Amino acid sequence: MTYAETSVLNGFERYMSSIVNLNILLGSMAFVIVLDYSFQEQQIINRSIYSFSSFPMKSIYQMSTFIIIVFSTILMLSETNGIAYNTSDINKKALPVQLEKFSPQNFQYNHKKILLVDPIKSDVSDNYAYYVGRYYYFSDQIAVREAFHMSSMHFKKLIERYSYVVIPEYHFTFSIMAKKVYHQSIVAGIYRVTKNGLIKVKKI
Repeated sequence: MTYAETSVLNGFERYMSSIVNLNILLGSMAFVIVLDYSFQEQQIINRSIYSFSSFPMKSIYQMSTFIIIVFSTILMLSETNGIAYNTSDINKKALPVQLEKFSPQNFQYNHKKILLVDPIKSDVSDNYAYYVGRYYYFSDQIAVREAFHMSSMHFKKLIERYSYVVIPEYHFTFSIMAKKVYHQSIVAGIYRVTKNGLIKVKKI
């Protein structure tokens, strides 16, 4: 991760959500103050349903309270459904979840050359796998590849460019080429690249 990317992550984009929440809080405080002024009786302990300054103000207060309750309920349901979705079976095969199964996250910035092998073409084409791998392993030398339709010589030269190969899940083409070139059966995991082949390791 470059310095420019770090600056962006630690800048405005990172705190955008906090700014929005702050504005909602300030707006809510102002709204509560206005509602409080709608009462003729300013002593909260002495208030009743007859303490409004006027009938229209009472109607506005009741309608506003109802709208807030409905809005809050929708937000809570949305958050609950979002959490349920993130923990569902759909995301159990997501790339970050797969990496966590066999690879600890790296929090120290490094320049290790890593090849991330992803069988999902869309994750590679839209750079999703690239950014997941880059920030998960905290390296600026991440490369992502999905297709390995090449000769044995080109495959070996490609692999030797990197220090590590990360395979989140079984990749048919990569496994065939590795079997052909290195005479190894490759499964999901982390492999250190050597002159004699790929050595499975527990972390980068």
